[in-house]
Amino acid sequence: MFFELARLALSNLTRNRSRLIMTVSGVIVGTTAVMVLLSLTYGLQRAAESGVGASSALTEIRLYAPPAFDTRIEDAPVLDEATLAELRQTPGVKTIIPTVNFYGAGELVAGDYRSYAPILGIDPELLPTLELEVEQGELRLGPGEAIFGGQVNQYFVDPESTDYEPVTVDIFAEQIELRVTSYSDNRQRDIRLRPSALLKSGTGLYDSFMFMPLDDVLDLNEWVTGETVSRRDLRFDQAIVRTTDREVTQDVAQVFRDLGYYVEDAGDFIRQ
Repeated sequence: MFFELARLALSNLTRNRSRLIMTVSGVIVGTTAVMVLLSLTYGLQRAAESGVGASSALTEIRLYAPPAFDTRIEDAPVLDEATLAELRQTPGVKTIIPTVNFYGAGELVAGDYRSYAPILGIDPELLPTLELEVEQGELRLGPGEAIFGGQVNQYFVDPESTDYEPVTVDIFAEQIELRVTSYSDNRQRDIRLRPSALLKSGTGLYDSFMFMPLDDVLDLNEWVTGETVSRRDLRFDQAIVRTTDREVTQDVAQVFRDLGYYVEDAGDFIRQ
């Protein structure tokens, strides 16, 4: 009888010890898995931040006024000088840089090669506040000058070729022209550009854009549309907002959304 009780007790202890070992092992495995997931999450976040460029991308907001045909918004906000002066007083805003789009096709001509790039007109005095990084050249915009995004020069093609083979053009060695077409009578005009800078690649939005002086773009818009642009009553197409710190970017973006503006924030997907 005693031996049977002893054997039963030892058997129970063995089973309990096995359960204990399994429980401890499960806790260890579970804790390790959580730590690995946290490490992966942190690593992915860091990689995502690197993917959108420098930290300056996380302090940038792109602001758009609702289009005139959007009837859902009463008293739709605008982007003019008076409104921008008020928006610059928003807590957390470091500066606001308004821009105007070129309304033409923006065909670039380099010898036998052609390409296209969206063009933004900007006040040259505000250019340093964009915090752009230059690969080659100098960050400046005089009359007739243009700043090329880091990948604009990499996608020129020969329109006569049957194969699409992108060619990289040395914008400082080749003569670059901007070919514009009038909407009213299809007249063409070739404007010789003087590249002042090629930006570093990997800046996201600006990789495929060009910058030109605001007055140059306004003059081109008048030519292609046939409509006179009033400098005094000018309404900008968009504004680039630079915040004081990445931690306030989301709050500043929400303030502008509440005012009725369309907002794009490069760091939205990182903070989700």
